[in-house]
Amino acid sequence: ASGDIQAVSKRARYMVSEWGMSEKVGPISYASDKEIFIGRDMASHVTYSEATAAVIDEEVQNIIMDALEKARKLLKEHKPLLDTMARVLVERETIFSEEVDMIMEGKSADDVIAFMDENERTLSQNPFSRKAGPDAVKEYEKKNAAVMGDAVKDEKEETAGGATEEKSKEKTDGKTDGKPDGKTGAKKKKEKTSDKTNNDE
Repeated sequence: ASGDIQAVSKRARYMVSEWGMSEKVGPISYASDKEIFIGRDMASHVTYSEATAAVIDEEVQNIIMDALEKARKLLKEHKPLLDTMARVLVERETIFSEEVDMIMEGKSADDVIAFMDENERTLSQNPFSRKAGPDAVKEYEKKNAAVMGDAVKDEKEETAGGATEEKSKEKTDGKTDGKPDGKTGAKKKKEKTSDKTNNDE
């Protein structure tokens, strides 16, 4: 974190004192002419007054604080993406530009991890065939969509087959209950005739 703060402070000071990016200071270069060795440290020789130095310091602080506020606002607005990225980093520790692009597009952590697993399987077979770039993501999504489509198709076929079998069974049961077959009817008629004959005797 200290290295980031030093880099930001240096960049903001360049913006104000050398690059003319401050409206208050204006397009004037206040860069140090040279460094002078004093004891154990190096000191810069400046050609501007303490009042100007105070204005430069103030502008540098304003730039850094404005950037900090914008960064916090962006992180709050996109917190779901930040949470997804944090989960993927916890699972895999390192992510590449392809995974970052997927996260920024709104893909879930499970989708990103599945894509990374697919790349790892490819690497295990050939270490020089790592898929990268937008084309790799599109290829994975296309393959995943095909798999999901086959699964949905199989589910629909199973559902349709079950419905047809159930309908056929209901039709068969209705025919058996409502309309006795010819053999059963003939048998009952024969038994009825036999009973009548016995009564006549």
